[in-house]
Amino acid sequence: MTAHLWLRMLEDLGEQYQLFDVPFNLMQKLGRTAKGSVHAFLQKQVRTEPA
Repeated sequence: MTAHLWLRMLEDLGEQYQLFDVPFNLMQKLGRTAKGSVHAFLQKQVRTEPA
């Protein structure tokens, strides 16, 4: 994966889900998540992310 794509993915997570400073292990879990389940997975992460 190129650095540009990686940075774009992080930017999109921040804009769409207000997920900033995304840990690498979350990105790994996201990569193993079925395409149809990504939205629910990320919404759950937002609800459980420490303030």
